[in-house]
Amino acid sequence: MIERVRRLKEAHSNLEHTRYRQTRELTILGDEASASDPVVVRKAMALALLLDETPPIIMEDELIVGL
Repeated sequence: MIERVRRLKEAHSNLEHTRYRQTRELTILGDEASASDPVVVRKAMALALLLDETPPIIMEDELIVGL
């Protein structure tokens, strides 16, 4: 197993990432229009909100790849 993969599995097993945990209340139901949207749309909106509001976590020795 690649060293990096082994280290990531170990970090996940030891829950090292929990020190970055943040909790706060988020809702997509800000108005009555969104409450009447289909469930699949509300789930997509919830995921988009979660991704927008969650800060990226880059642990020590992690690689950042992008364009």
